Amino acid sequence: MSGVKRRINSTGRKRIGHDRINIRLAETAPGQPLKATAALRLDDLGFPPHAAVALEAYYRSSGMRFPCGTIGNLNVPSVLVLDEIDHDSSVLFRVKVIDRESSHGRLLGSAERVSPREAGDQEGRRGILPVIERDLGHEIWKVDFSEDGPKLMLNNRISGVSARILGNAFGQALVLPAALRIVLEQLAHESEEDDSWQAQWLDHIREKFNIPDNPADLPDEAAAEWIDEVIRGFCGGHDFIGSIKAMSEKEARDA
Repeated sequence: MSGVKRRINSTGRKRIGHDRINIRLAETAPGQPLKATAALRLDDLGFPPHAAVALEAYYRSSGMRFPCGTIGNLNVPSVLVLDEIDHDSSVLFRVKVIDRESSHGRLLGSAERVSPREAGDQEGRRGILPVIERDLGHEIWKVDFSEDGPKLMLNNRISGVSARILGNAFGQALVLPAALRIVLEQLAHESEEDDSWQAQWLDHIREKFNIPDNPADLPDEAAAEWIDEVIRGFCGGHDFIGSIKAMSEKEARDA
């Protein structure tokens, strides 16, 4: 592993699909560095067998590189110990295929912004606001923004934190609308680009709540009303008050 950055000529590189990369975070104790496992399928993409393969983990300005052998002889480390990445971060990965025989190490192909699966995640379970558990110190939860979009982070110092907070209507009602508002306020100050998380969120809002417009294009007062309208639609669709009343009535009957 190396944190050294090298200049690479990326002219004409091939894009590697995320479906050929399987990265999964392992469960770690609070305060311990993140760990991950990775599996790559690159042998039938037309890269020369001698081309080097590297896997990079990064979060904002921190990063680590793991050599993974060559296309013809992959040698992915059995465990990636991410001890140079903030343990409370939503880490991303990239895969690079590099021609080491060229003078400047030409980049032949890459996969960018690869999100790892969390420990215990199942296929098809990743929503528009993924929930991940990290050591957040004394914070219970926060919203983290990375290149691939926002994530709801819960503190893994609390045993069973996801179930305790999001496994009942009361916890959902306290956390989810507030987290959504944070995302929407960020969205109101971001430009929309093709394939960006902002574009994905706006498409989701239009489809789910039938609310048009881009808040970034609206005056401040209109953008604030747009945010409130989305929050009202979200809370109404989940019927938090009705669910909490039903939960309270059941608790009273069972008492």
